[in-house]
Amino acid sequence: MPAVTGIAALYAARRKVLGIPSDDPVLSFHLFASGPSTIDCDTVIADFVEITAPGYASVALNEANWTLSDSSCTVTGTYPQFTISFTGPGSPVQTVYGYWVQDDTTADFWWGDYLASPYLIPAGSSAINVVLTSEGQECST
Repeated sequence: MPAVTGIAALYAARRKVLGIPSDDPVLSFHLFASGPSTIDCDTVIADFVEITAPGYASVALNEANWTLSDSSCTVTGTYPQFTISFTGPGSPVQTVYGYWVQDDTTADFWWGDYLASPYLIPAGSSAINVVLTSEGQECST
């Protein structure tokens, strides 16, 4: 089994699964107000409507911040908690239904999911705390 020396192993596994070229990705995290009925390998960024509430901004994911573990050829990456803040609900009022991660260099969709329950952005200041986890296969033959 190869040694895991950085998030590159996780990225390589993800690229292989999704059929994405092997260039180094520049990943970012986004929240959506509307998305496809199913999020899978056929999903594209255009399938999502990003949140536009005041104070919201997507988050750049720094490669050096991932913590990796390797068990039985499964590479698991965990990103430390970060906070997305809102200064109000916007007009019209918006609900966060889920998130997606994309490569900003190639505009490729990497992964995403729906929240366990939608988050209605309230009046005034509010925030969502996020901890990302992703898995990929990485085995020698």
